[in-house]
Amino acid sequence: MIPKDGRRSRTSATKRKTGGKGALAVSRSTTLVNTLKKGERPEESMADMVVSGLLSNAFTAVQFSKSPIGDVDLTVCLAKLNAAVERVQRVDLRETEALLTAQAVTLNTMFTHLANLAASTEYLDKLDRYLRLALKAQGQCRATLETLATIKNPPVVFARQANIAQGPQQVNNTVSVSLDDRLTRAAKRTTRSNRTIDVDRS
Repeated sequence: MIPKDGRRSRTSATKRKTGGKGALAVSRSTTLVNTLKKGERPEESMADMVVSGLLSNAFTAVQFSKSPIGDVDLTVCLAKLNAAVERVQRVDLRETEALLTAQAVTLNTMFTHLANLAASTEYLDKLDRYLRLALKAQGQCRATLETLATIKNPPVVFARQANIAQGPQQVNNTVSVSLDDRLTRAAKRTTRSNRTIDVDRS
């Protein structure tokens, strides 16, 4: 939810030492450049992003990505996160399905690694610890695949009709019945009526 206008707002950023003289340089990865809407104040734009949850999640993604990937630009990450949210709102779930599939594969890899560690250890406490962690990874993998299956094939809900009203209520449940079925039912009712009349006469 990055607004578009000519004005820009730069948040305070963390600083790090560079070079041998101890000079301070702004880390681009934790600097947010936000384009404001017309007439919008920087405080309002920042509060809107915080309340929506996009900014905090983008910052968390940047922080956790530093070690394995390196510096990730916070402004670009926030823009990509906003684009992903908009795709989900348009019911375009291809990226979500890909994410769940990748997570399931990763969890299965963790399960395999931990199970191999358990099989190779000679100590009972380590065996128990590795197996518990392996089965947790396996359970999360199964839950992830179940979520993916639910997204791909949503369950069909069969619900009985509940008629609740404070006053008079008329419910017309139309059932499609063929002409032959109606004639057959009418003939059966006529036959039963005739039998009743014959019993009364006798």
